Amino acid sequence: MCLLCDLFFDILIFIEPPVFLRKLESSKLLRKGDSARFECEVTGTPEIKVTWYKNDEKIQASDRYRVSCVDSVPVLEILDATVEVSGEYICEAQNEAGSESCSVTVTVKGLSTLPFF
Repeated sequence: MCLLCDLFFDILIFIEPPVFLRKLESSKLLRKGDSARFECEVTGTPEIKVTWYKNDEKIQASDRYRVSCVDSVPVLEILDATVEVSGEYICEAQNEAGSESCSVTVTVKGLSTLPFF
């Protein structure tokens, strides 16, 4: 009996592409100055890398955006929204087995002002 052979055949590697268990809402309307939090839930094996995009450009953490991922829940926070924040936000999950994405369309409306008479 070959102990090394037994060990070799007992090791199984499972590879699962990313799958969203909970996707982003399809759209969100914000007012100027609002903050918003977007989160989804993703699973897959091996470890998943999550990247957020706005209109196909990668989002970097900044004074405007906070990005995190804890327990398979990617989170994007938009702080102090302006009209320029409007656009399509995409959460992309990738691993060596594949990739999957979901998105939300964010629209920011400016404050309406009434004319003074």
